Amino acid sequence: MAMACGSALAVGPSLDVVVADALPNSGASISKITQGAYIAASESPGEADVVFERILKQRTNWKSSEVYAILRAILLAVPALDQYMPPALEKVAKEYVQGNATARGAASNTPQTGTNTDSHLRGMAENIARLIVVQNIEGNVYNAIIRNVQTSAPSPSEQVAGGISEIAPTTPPVPPTSPPTSN
Repeated sequence: MAMACGSALAVGPSLDVVVADALPNSGASISKITQGAYIAASESPGEADVVFERILKQRTNWKSSEVYAILRAILLAVPALDQYMPPALEKVAKEYVQGNATARGAASNTPQTGTNTDSHLRGMAENIARLIVVQNIEGNVYNAIIRNVQTSAPSPSEQVAGGISEIAPTTPPVPPTSPPTSN
């Protein structure tokens, strides 16, 4: 029994709060949900895909802009995922276009094994991309998400320097840091 709960216990306590906020009748704004996603992913960066999945499972009528806002909040919380998301989104999009059953099914809940961080991050990114496909987001919207992740994702140094509210105003602010110096 403890083994079955292992994955759920690995995710921080903020996940339960954001999952409750994501319920259709909760009345929570997308801003509150994205802030909760950010906090939950920050607490458990190795479970970012689980955070994304549990939030998305609460509704069947997410708007594409809401899915993107939740994705951006998670990417801001786990900046190491940024470099893996564009190729994962493209790979899953190609699988979906080709009719691959894996892309149409639910994200893999197979735990990552080993200590290879790159492999774990790549696996999480692909799970997140598959979860977006499961939401039945139209192809053109999915392609827009791919483009937005590729072009608007700030580097971690830009995130720390500020300006996040201009990129993704529905995500929570990054903890304050000293302003960047300019030449």
